[in-house]
Amino acid sequence: MQDTTLTCGACSGSFVFTASEQAYYAERGFQFPKRCRSCRQARRRGRRRSQQSSISGSLPAMKPMAPRETYPASCVECGEDMKIPFRLQSPPRCPGCFCEEYSAG
Repeated sequence: MQDTTLTCGACSGSFVFTASEQAYYAERGFQFPKRCRSCRQARRRGRRRSQQSSISGSLPAMKPMAPRETYPASCVECGEDMKIPFRLQSPPRCPGCFCEEYSAG
């Protein structure tokens, strides 16, 4: 194979399609490029921008979250008062006592 000069379909400029590039394309069953490298990169950048704008534009506006209701509780181990976001059937442990229990092994 020899280097070939092709004409870009986007900018009508000519570009060299090297023998190694031809072998790479042929080995993978790709069609020869119709655009020069800079036009291919510009096209990819344009696609990424349009995908990003369509993704962000299609999301519904988020509603502000209502504050969660908290419940008073006292730690079983040390008696520390705390507020938790749910009701418990069994008495809770504060984060300090909980971590001590599991780090002791």
